[in-house]
Amino acid sequence: MSKEYLTRHYPQIVVEVHTNTPDECIPKPFLMTSLSNSQGLAPTLTIGIRLGYHQTVTVEAHFACDELDHDYVQYLLTNLEFYIEHAMCPGTNMVNCPLASPTAIDTLLTEFCHPASNTDIHYQAITNLVDTIATRSQAYGHLVAVETPDDSITYSQLLTLSQYLARSLLQHGVSAQTRVAVLAAKNIPTIATMLALWTLGAIYVPIDVQLPAERQKYMMTTAECPIIVNAFNPHSSNWPDALSYDSLKEIHLVTPHPTASTSHQYSPSDLLYI
Repeated sequence: MSKEYLTRHYPQIVVEVHTNTPDECIPKPFLMTSLSNSQGLAPTLTIGIRLGYHQTVTVEAHFACDELDHDYVQYLLTNLEFYIEHAMCPGTNMVNCPLASPTAIDTLLTEFCHPASNTDIHYQAITNLVDTIATRSQAYGHLVAVETPDDSITYSQLLTLSQYLARSLLQHGVSAQTRVAVLAAKNIPTIATMLALWTLGAIYVPIDVQLPAERQKYMMTTAECPIIVNAFNPHSSNWPDALSYDSLKEIHLVTPHPTASTSHQYSPSDLLYI
């Protein structure tokens, strides 16, 4: 079954094809198929294929264990082998590459998707990024959400950490639309702090730690940030009044359980970041 036939007769399935350029650091998925159940909740099955450098391929599959069993997902991935072979072969017309047998597609659409007569696609009403992380935590809590060269954190851990930080920031006077400068870096503390601020409805003002101190001060002053969070170097002497990420986590010792996820309800006029 070709991609052209699939998209014409089965609009419930979306196939996206991308190409990677040599200067891209992270390969993009060149095929991503997602099937949801009839309630339109989190995807029942998501299959992704990443084409990396040196002609390497990674196949990813995430599925709801209560609706799909492992053997059936393995069968679907096996059907994609032929597709991968075509994608790796220069000059191949991907439109004519079969994805799966018509029987397998019909089975999926009948058992796990909307009825054939219904071509409308219903999406879950996710209001903001914090709610998205909460949804991912419920569905794929054990999967890695953020990975750095030195550390990693799962969706469940990231949600819990951001809620702890949000409670601590609340005790330090942070509330909706408070402008908070964050000495930011490409690390997990920065991402967790950002999510914590958005949980409270605060405004995230990232400050690049690579900039000169005078430039950092100018940005904080111009943005009128009453609070500074150091998510980069807890021992930095440039900002002695900044709240350190490590100190914000001290609430773990006082309150062993974070509050329930009650993220701020944003309006169109609210700011997310400056």
